[in-house]
Amino acid sequence: MKIQSLSHSQINTYLKCPAMYFFRYCKKLVIPPKSAMAFGSATHESIRANNYQKKTTHTDTKLSVLQDIFEMKIKTTEIALNNKEGETKEKLIDEGTKKIIPLYHKELAPQCQPIIVEERIQVKFENAEWVYTGRIDLVNIQENIIDYKCVGKTPSEKKVLFPDPQLTGYALCYRQKTGHLPNRTYHNYLIRTKKPKALITPEGERTTKDINIYLRLVMYIAEQIEQERFYPNYTSYLCNEQYCGFFPYCQKEWGSL
Repeated sequence: MKIQSLSHSQINTYLKCPAMYFFRYCKKLVIPPKSAMAFGSATHESIRANNYQKKTTHTDTKLSVLQDIFEMKIKTTEIALNNKEGETKEKLIDEGTKKIIPLYHKELAPQCQPIIVEERIQVKFENAEWVYTGRIDLVNIQENIIDYKCVGKTPSEKKVLFPDPQLTGYALCYRQKTGHLPNRTYHNYLIRTKKPKALITPEGERTTKDINIYLRLVMYIAEQIEQERFYPNYTSYLCNEQYCGFFPYCQKEWGSL
């Protein structure tokens, strides 16, 4: 099969489970997101709205506006709620508008002046017919790439210190746009613990060597996809009905071990 473009989300999906990639991107099956994913998307929508405005006005959007954006996103999204844990949209809205969005508005938003917001960048290669596509959350005035993440628990020290390939992909896209690499890369975490907290984790620089290693991986996975090498990753913690929305389709296609 021929592919036209690859993003880091696609690369990451294939690394998790080639069968998951097949059902999501080849079969194009649509499944309702789990509540954590929907919550993260609503948070991201609010952050994006603030950054778009601030890029021009240099002023943060009113908190009430961001809260309204979060609430509307949750209300209009079909979500696979966990009824056993008593999840409801009302509870998600309450947590987001009263805890997470105010935390972002107070702790993270004031520290950043955007110059690039959610810009889609394509990278072409001489030896490939497809393009690599990235959408960077934000680049600030210091030319640092910032990626926002909303998570359920505080990242471990090991996770914080381990370089994220996604940020390497963003550095590749930034180099394509500007002709040079970003200054530094950062994760900005909003953590949904009982007492929510914000965490800024600098990952440091990305070098040409880092990008070349990443591109080698991208090229290899592109080859696997074009040769239609799709199979379930039975050893993954995601390979069950709780974590994978494609699990019933995979069971029908492959069976279970």
